[in-house]
Amino acid sequence: MMFTRVKDIVARHLRRMDPGATVTKTEFFNHTHVPDMVLEWPGRPRTPRRFIYLRTTSDQRELEVRFPRRAGGADQLVRAG
Repeated sequence: MMFTRVKDIVARHLRRMDPGATVTKTEFFNHTHVPDMVLEWPGRPRTPRRFIYLRTTSDQRELEVRFPRRAGGADQLVRAG
């Protein structure tokens, strides 16, 4: 399935950026409430896990409507490509 391949490519890039991170792929893709992947750092228990949401749009306005910022501002929208 194409979505599995997309997740594999993204996970590989995330692991290259931080080899200490564990990347867990979920069974979901392009879902609003469930992340597509979860990043965790087993060697750093105080570091919070990060949820990765993959989207098929790069329209910043659409993304901001669908994913309002949480308190604390830790979330980021990153455009790939």
